[in-house]
Amino acid sequence: MPIIPTGFTRPTLPALITRIMGDLYSRFTGEDPRIRRSPWYAVAHAWAGLANGLYGYLDRTVRERFASTATEAWLGRIASEYGVARNPAVAANGAATFTWTAAAGNIPIGTLVVADDGTEYLTTVAIVDPGAYPGTAAGNVLASVAGAAGNLAAGATLSLSSPIAGITSDGAALAGITGGVDIEAIEDWRIRILERIRTIPHWGTAADYEADAKAVSGVTGAWADSPSPGYVRVVYTPPTPAATPTPATVLAGLDQKLSMYPLIVTQATGTASELEITGLALIDPAYVLADVQAAIVAAVEALFARVGGPSETIYNSEIRQTIGGVTGVDNYTLTDLRPLGTGAWDGTGLSDITAGATQAHTLTGITWI
Repeated sequence: MPIIPTGFTRPTLPALITRIMGDLYSRFTGEDPRIRRSPWYAVAHAWAGLANGLYGYLDRTVRERFASTATEAWLGRIASEYGVARNPAVAANGAATFTWTAAAGNIPIGTLVVADDGTEYLTTVAIVDPGAYPGTAAGNVLASVAGAAGNLAAGATLSLSSPIAGITSDGAALAGITGGVDIEAIEDWRIRILERIRTIPHWGTAADYEADAKAVSGVTGAWADSPSPGYVRVVYTPPTPAATPTPATVLAGLDQKLSMYPLIVTQATGTASELEITGLALIDPAYVLADVQAAIVAAVEALFARVGGPSETIYNSEIRQTIGGVTGVDNYTLTDLRPLGTGAWDGTGLSDITAGATQAHTLTGITWI
């Protein structure tokens, strides 16, 4: 987020030393504080150091006072004043299946199981001995540490940390371990705080529903409208399919006192797009190509997030303007724009793209030629 200038320039330590020495020199006769052997030379340095610390405190205080520039700790203080809590990390969970080769009893609640990458999970229920051998049984496990790192693909191996006689140590997450979400990124949190400051709640406006939906962990975008008289619809987007909050979860997070009308909560089906860029040239050899490419991806993703809601159109000219505005870009050619995985790169997909009523624009990647 850009830092808005305050109009105040903090003087540097050398500038303060020079200023104090000048003040002392103008007031004393027969003594030059600029000479190292003068006692006033040491006094000038001491006073300048003191003033520099005070200026630093003032500069820090000014920046911490505003949500647009505050650091994490102070941003939390501002957020608490407006009731905008940071979305916490959510632990992934799912079913783990193990095989019994003989009677061995149940796998107890709280048993530690480990994935191949070292991620740890605990059983939240007793996994009951199937009673017939060989036989399998499944039970829910929960990641020990909340966050997206706890998500596992379907079929991933989960092993008992301590072997149990009669049970094969290596089990599997047949349907995957899902639902893990990282703590809300500080810049995303900052944006929600600024939205709350700029948009005063009005007890049932679209902005109120959107703010409530974004306060649910895993929701990255939300849009509210009225699809028909007497109904309020909220369309939301998650960061990844593995971290998808269900419509029921989002509905539970909405303040239903806001509306006298039934609420419809829908997960956006998405209109995913890919770009093909040819001949990216940098304005100066000092720029690193990979860094500029990453900045372009971030800028286009930000464009999609800003104007890519349901029924909204992202114009080809907006994409070009966004790419051209990235620092370091000299020239390039946007040779294609297409829905994800459809057809060949043939240069025909350069028209504007419009999302449906329950869709949201998503950039899935950029191909560099």
